[in-house]
Amino acid sequence: MGRADHFLQFAVSGPGVKWTAPSFHSQEPREVIGLGVMESAAFARVDTDATWEDARALASCLVCLVGMNRSHRLFLALWPDAEVTAQLAAHTRDWAWPAGCAVYAPADWHVTLHFIGNVAIDRLQEIAAGVDMPVEPFALVLDRPGLWHPGLAVLCPSRLPPAMQSLHGWLGRRLQGLGLAIDMRPYRPHVTLARHAIAAVPPAFGRPVTWDVRSFALVVSTGDKDCRYRVIREYG
Repeated sequence: MGRADHFLQFAVSGPGVKWTAPSFHSQEPREVIGLGVMESAAFARVDTDATWEDARALASCLVCLVGMNRSHRLFLALWPDAEVTAQLAAHTRDWAWPAGCAVYAPADWHVTLHFIGNVAIDRLQEIAAGVDMPVEPFALVLDRPGLWHPGLAVLCPSRLPPAMQSLHGWLGRRLQGLGLAIDMRPYRPHVTLARHAIAAVPPAFGRPVTWDVRSFALVVSTGDKDCRYRVIREYG
């Protein structure tokens, strides 16, 4: 089926986002085939193989960049659902947090798979497509709380599931194939719970978090303290 020249337009207001009604809208599925920025608007070009939500999700990272530099920090991560977020919230209550400790908000919790770094906006669609791959489901048990230098409170798995190691490896090779550098140090998956937490006391017998992983996400760091991260696209 041929691709249609339709555009969805999103208005931008200040550092946040105000979504307008799309200039073109249909209940039929559509495919995002192009993205662009013009002054204070972000556009998603679509045809009949993807949803309106897909277009909105991909264009959302453009919204973060409008009126700013035409690049931003990207990373790949496991993103928790409501059940895992509730488990993480229960675990954080087992810690003793000192005054001045910056405990992360639930919306910020994630497990990084690969940090991509600053990427030009015109490479977004290439990268989003390049890391698209199926996910072999696995159970991730986060059961080892600890403190890392310089004052990071983290929750780690005591065992790295083979399927997670495989996912990390495959995604690393995909990123290298796109000409992107990856961290070659041994992979240490973790959820960061707080910063400036050098005096925090982890629980001796904290509640473990069991995460049934079936997807991962491409995420942008927004630079907005009220919404630090935005998921661009989920895979799996």
